[in-house]
Amino acid sequence: MASVLYNCFHWIGYHCIQHLLQEGKEVVGIDKIDTALKEHLYMNVGRNSNFQHFNTSEDRENHSHQSDEDQRLYIYNDMIEFCPTGRTSNRLCVELPVLYGEWMDVEADTYEEFCEDMEKSKAVYVGDYLQKIFYYVRNGDVLQLNEKRFSRGSLAGEKDKQNLENVWKTYQQYKQTVDHFTL
Repeated sequence: MASVLYNCFHWIGYHCIQHLLQEGKEVVGIDKIDTALKEHLYMNVGRNSNFQHFNTSEDRENHSHQSDEDQRLYIYNDMIEFCPTGRTSNRLCVELPVLYGEWMDVEADTYEEFCEDMEKSKAVYVGDYLQKIFYYVRNGDVLQLNEKRFSRGSLAGEKDKQNLENVWKTYQQYKQTVDHFTL
């Protein structure tokens, strides 16, 4: 059984890929690689033997084995739609809180402004959030997900500080790389 992610190179989808691959799952990603960021993210996971990528669902149908047992995940900015056994009749839409994490689109100009924005919005680190979501999915408790309210500690926590620093560093490194190659 594979996990099939649609819009897999959305920044949240990419974190889903990483989480599933770290658990040793077979992952099929469906997303057109039409931006420099998507190409960059593909290069980070494309060589993993448990990952397959297709530009469209039709490409997958024509070139890969499929099973009715495949779990499907549709990634959006504000929601993840789960189809646990591949059928859309038993799907579950999980509304996402405000999330932050590596590869997100950052609008702040300074690290301090970024931290302030995350604190105001009470953003939750995407890795922590997905870990909890997949825990419920793995244990068959997906119906409880919308009833759960996930929150984060204050920014004073060392883990939160480290997460924010890592996100900002990743954003700055990627921005420098893109700026260098677009000149």
